[in-house]
This record gives sequence, C-alpha cells and structure tokens, in this order.
Amino acid sequence: MLCNLIAQYSLEKFPSEILSLIKNICSHFRGSGLRRAKFNRVQKDLGKKESETKQILAYSEKKWTSLLTATQRIREMWPF
Repeated sequence: MLCNLIAQYSLEKFPSEILSLIKNICSHFRGSGLRRAKFNRVQKDLGKKESETKQILAYSEKKWTSLLTATQRIREMWPF
C-alpha cells in the first residue's frame, strides 16, 4: 500500500512531456502487428540478428512498474 502511494505521488512529479512520449511510443506499437513487424525489420536492416531484436514493452497506468520497464527498453534501444 505504501509503495503504491509513493509511486502515485512520484508520477505526479514526473515530467508530463516524457510520460506522454513514453505512452505514445508504447501505444503506437501495441496497436498494430504490422508496426511491430516493420520495427523488427528495421532492427534487422541495422544489422541485428533475429535473436537480438527487441520489442517495445507495454506501459499501463494501472501497473506503475511497467513505466520503469518500458522506459528502460526505450532508452536501451534509443540510438543516442
């Protein structure tokens, strides 16, 4: 219970622009198998092996821990 309250309070302080960007990226790929397939193909075109390709992870406002995993995956895949 206390962890949920802490997480909820922390999300209120989280920059809304970053949270919106994460939500948009996750929902863009979650909503379309074709987009996920194209994203996979782009990774292969950039030299990744099939076993090295990764998908964008889902973000759910109900599961606050998903923000961490989605953010880590996006950051891991960001080319900069």
